[in-house]
Amino acid sequence: MLQVIHADELDIDNSEFLNYEVDFNLIHRIVEDENAFVIQSTDKNLIAAQNEGRQMWIWINPNMNDNYVNKSVCELYEILKDRQVPSISGYKKYIQKLADKFLINKSNDYQIDMEMIAYYCPKVIPTYKNHGKMIISNINHVDIIAKFTKGFIKDSFGIDVSVKCQLEGAKRSVSSGNTYLLELNNKIVSMANIAHKSKRHGRINNVYTPDEERNKGYASTLVANLSQKLLNEKFTPMLYADDSNIISNKVYTNIGYIETGKICNIKFMI
Repeated sequence: MLQVIHADELDIDNSEFLNYEVDFNLIHRIVEDENAFVIQSTDKNLIAAQNEGRQMWIWINPNMNDNYVNKSVCELYEILKDRQVPSISGYKKYIQKLADKFLINKSNDYQIDMEMIAYYCPKVIPTYKNHGKMIISNINHVDIIAKFTKGFIKDSFGIDVSVKCQLEGAKRSVSSGNTYLLELNNKIVSMANIAHKSKRHGRINNVYTPDEERNKGYASTLVANLSQKLLNEKFTPMLYADDSNIISNKVYTNIGYIETGKICNIKFMI
């Protein structure tokens, strides 16, 4: 039986979810918002969480049988059928069942938007050469962060945005104290961000190196150093990587990241 609950009622630490929390680390971030929309089954084998207007993350315990999954998907559809859910993320075989339910009952067509590999790093493998030095960003780096963010958005989502429209976000990144840069010979050559820290994990995102500085080991150096920083703080580093980006995935595995699962994002067509 599924129940809509308040965000602070979600019981994660006493469930099978812990075995899958690297894959579904975003759920920790979502439920920090007290207004998050949260569903949990009474047996704690299903969790769905969404911030208003954003994608919904759905975890169903892979150990459950088909009857359980089909019944849960039906219940989930009944709860969500009148709610604005632009996209859903989770294990493909489960969220596709839900997407099919929306397609059949409401003619909501959908497309697989992206598949991501979830990784965690129990130990950093020393890189062959440690390039430059990792620095924390400051107000003097706003323009370069905006420029790098423009490049990241273009590479990741195929969307061409202006540097100007990224300036406010860059300022917020600097003020957060979580955006790190690799400096080499007084030049910034790579960027990475600590997006969130949950109880056990630190999530890294926005890893970007401009075209002219790629294939030189800069991203490897920065992510390795940032991962070691998290490990020193007693957090296990984790991140998501686009399954189609062979180079990025190789960078992470060479550093010491271990794949735990694959997350699929399905976008409903409007």
